[in-house]
Amino acid sequence: MKKSLLLYLFISILWLSQGIAQGDLGYQTPPEPMAALVNAPSSPGVSINAQGDVMLLLGRSGYPSVEELAQPELRIAGYRINPRTNGSSRGTSYESLTFKNLTSLKETSVTGLPNDAKIESVSWSPKGQKVAFMVSESTGLSLWYVEAGITEDSQPEKEWKETEMKCQTLLNVL
Repeated sequence: MKKSLLLYLFISILWLSQGIAQGDLGYQTPPEPMAALVNAPSSPGVSINAQGDVMLLLGRSGYPSVEELAQPELRIAGYRINPRTNGSSRGTSYESLTFKNLTSLKETSVTGLPNDAKIESVSWSPKGQKVAFMVSESTGLSLWYVEAGITEDSQPEKEWKETEMKCQTLLNVL
């Protein structure tokens, strides 16, 4: 009887001390160095064309937002499909594309993409002169391509405007 009373008293003291130790902490943020480490930009993905003279730097997005994670998804035959876009609901996506000529080290960023676009399924053409990719937006998927012709005498801004016009023409035809 005495042992059970001592055991009960001991358990009661442990239980009460645990409640006091926790207190009302509320939401806490980590120290600044830890937060900077978690929020640091990811290293870019890299893809080099078949000739080995142009590199594509794929800017990765950070962690997915709560909005992205809350999107409905269909699970069909092992695939997770977003019914709003008819594309993959989970997977690797990129937020920017930058071409880099490996001989001249000249870099050109791809501009003109929709805001908050998720770039997926990046693929070089067989000759290594163009890159095709899908852009996932909230309304659906679209197929894009861009020319990677970065040479010593190229004018990337002019070439990109010509590519934008070709894409618009292609979309108008479809």
